[in-house]
Amino acid sequence: MVDRSNKDHRSGNTKYPAVAISAAIFAIPAIMPDKFHWLHCFAPLPVFYYLTCFGPRRGASLIANSVVAAGVIAAIFGSLRVLLLSFSLLPLGFHLARAVRKKENLIRTGITGVALMIAIWIAIWAFISVTYGTNPYENILTGLDEGVQATYEQYMNSSEYPADTLEQLDLLFEQIRLIIPRIFPGLLITGILFTVWLNISMGQMLLKRRDPALIPWEDFTKWKLPDFLVWGVILTGATLFIPVRQLNTTGLNMILILGELYFFQGLAVITFMFNKWNVPRPIRIFTYLIMLIQAYGVVIVSAFGIADVWADFRKSRKSEKIE
Repeated sequence: MVDRSNKDHRSGNTKYPAVAISAAIFAIPAIMPDKFHWLHCFAPLPVFYYLTCFGPRRGASLIANSVVAAGVIAAIFGSLRVLLLSFSLLPLGFHLARAVRKKENLIRTGITGVALMIAIWIAIWAFISVTYGTNPYENILTGLDEGVQATYEQYMNSSEYPADTLEQLDLLFEQIRLIIPRIFPGLLITGILFTVWLNISMGQMLLKRRDPALIPWEDFTKWKLPDFLVWGVILTGATLFIPVRQLNTTGLNMILILGELYFFQGLAVITFMFNKWNVPRPIRIFTYLIMLIQAYGVVIVSAFGIADVWADFRKSRKSEKIE
C-alpha cells in the first residue's frame, strides 16, 4: 500500500476554498467571541487535514496562508489576543498529521497530543505571568466567579420566582462558587481531552470521505480503554467518601477526567450498536445531541462505557481470542 500521506499532492483548485475555510475557523472566534468561542476547538482540524491530504509542503503553504489571512481579518474586525488562542491549538494538528505519517497507534497519539497541549498552555501561561506580571489561571477563575455572580444577581433581582425558590438558588450559587476553584484543574484537562478527541474523530471522518487508505487508526467503534483503568474510577470514587478535603478535591478532578474518557468509550459502543442495527441517520443525530446537551445523557453514556468493561458489548475480547 502506498503511503500517500508522505507525498505532496496537487491541490488543484482547492487552494482558495481551503484557505478561506481554515481562515474562517481561526478568525471567527476572534471576531465574535461571545457566540463562536467554541470554534477554537476545531482550529487543529484543517492543519491535520491539509498536511495529511496534500503533503507537508503543500499543506504547510495552505496553513501559512490561512494564518496570515486570519491575522489580517482579526486585526481589522476582531481581537488578535483571542486569535492567539486558536493559534496555540495548531501544533495539535501538526502532531496528528505526523502521527498519521508515522502510523502511530491511536492511544499513543491521543496521550502525546494531550501532553503537547498541556505543555503549550503551561508555556503560554508562564510567558504571560513573566511578561505582564499577572496569573492567567487566577484571572480565569476570577472571570468565572464574576460570571456566576452576575447570573446570581440576575436571578435575585427577578420578580418571577417565589421567595423559597430564590432561597434555594442562593444556596445553589454559593455551592457553585465554592466548587469551581476545586474542580477547575479537572475542567481544564477535560477540555484538552475533548479537543484532542474531537479533532481525531472529525479528522478520521474527513479522511474516510477523501481516501480511507490515509487512516492508520482503528475505527472509532472499536476503540476501548485498557480494562485496568476502571480501578481508577473505583479508587477515585472511594476518595469522595473520605473526610479529607485534599483527597476529595483530587477525587473530584479525577472523576471528571476518567468520566470523560469512559464517555468516549460509551459513545464508541453506542455508535457500534447504531451501525449494527442500521439506525437511521436522523435518529442518530437526535440521540447524539441529547447525549451531549443533557447532563444526565453524559452520565448515562459514561456509565455505559464503564459497563462495557464487564459486559463487552462489542465482543472485542472474543475477537481477540480468535485472532
